[in-house]
Amino acid sequence: MTKARIIDKGLETTILQERNFLAKMNSPFVINMLCSFQNKNNLFMLMELLTGGDLQFHIKHYHYYFSETQLKFLITNLILGLEYIHKKDIIHCNLSPDNIMFDSRGFAKIIGFGDSCSKGAKPEEKIIQMDASSYMAPETIKIEKLDLCADFYSLGTICYKLITGKDFNIKENENIDLTSDIKLRKNYSEFCLDFVSKLLKRKPKERLGSKLQENGLKSHDFLMGMRWDLIHKRTYISPNLDIIKYSLLQSKYPELFEYDYCNKSKDEVSKEEIENYFEIAEGEAYPMYFQYFTSMRVENIMRELYNDNNKYRNYNLYGPKKTLRKSMSSENINDDRYKKNHHHHHHHHHDKQERKYKNIYQLPYIGNKTQLYQKRENKIRNYYEGKL
Repeated sequence: MTKARIIDKGLETTILQERNFLAKMNSPFVINMLCSFQNKNNLFMLMELLTGGDLQFHIKHYHYYFSETQLKFLITNLILGLEYIHKKDIIHCNLSPDNIMFDSRGFAKIIGFGDSCSKGAKPEEKIIQMDASSYMAPETIKIEKLDLCADFYSLGTICYKLITGKDFNIKENENIDLTSDIKLRKNYSEFCLDFVSKLLKRKPKERLGSKLQENGLKSHDFLMGMRWDLIHKRTYISPNLDIIKYSLLQSKYPELFEYDYCNKSKDEVSKEEIENYFEIAEGEAYPMYFQYFTSMRVENIMRELYNDNNKYRNYNLYGPKKTLRKSMSSENINDDRYKKNHHHHHHHHHDKQERKYKNIYQLPYIGNKTQLYQKRENKIRNYYEGKL
């Protein structure tokens, strides 16, 4: 993300907020950020790789409507993702096909937290003006205080798009009831159409998923009998894999994430924005703009290291041929002298381990490390080493 563009649009706090929200995420149905860092001109977020494309891409290239089975599986993924986000007291605010991506196994993940806000807060007006879409809830567009069911309205508009092929227009559909649509009833059950209709209620209090509605999303007849525990463990084969394969073949990018495709720049920064940015960058207040952007999310990295071939159990870090030193007997542990020797050896072993993997903990800092960042780095490192 170009710093010049961010400062020109006044999005410094928004970008930092998105980074803070992403740092809290660790779910199979939400995009996970590994770390964030910066250089002189850009901000970077290192995200997990999702190679299945976004939902908008598949709507464009998949020339058939989603079947009820495919739709139901996608909905379960999104409900679990929203459930996780809402437990963090975060409202996504702009759930749309652009902000839903698939991994290589066809499971959906929620991305794009630039418009998100905390529960009970109002979304930022300038963000809504920039990104207002037909998928946003009416209360979001009106900049009102939001409840969690704002995201459920967006879920309903996505379902509407997938079964009709059209964007949902709230002005034309004040009191929508899809169950009376004869054409839709040929392909979708009454339960399915009732589920989508109740998500699209204009008033939040009447919407499926609100506190006043006894029948929640998971307990609706459309989703009765779903094994949520197995979906969360990702043990199913996704029916949406067929859609992903088909739309990739239909598109002009058979390899959706090939290098050249990924590196096509979307934002061209003007000369005026660059000149303005360099004037700001030379000022005394500039370090405060992105002071807390650099952060580390090593939990996923450390988990991968722990799981890969069970390295830390079966053999030590210096090579697979050597085995770990046997633990001391209870007689030796009771001896103070052996205790001290063991303590000394433990630290020596730990230092060698840290030297070998020290690049894991090195964060890209701008200029000299501040005392705050040093404390933070040590705290993060000690915490995750202890867990490992």
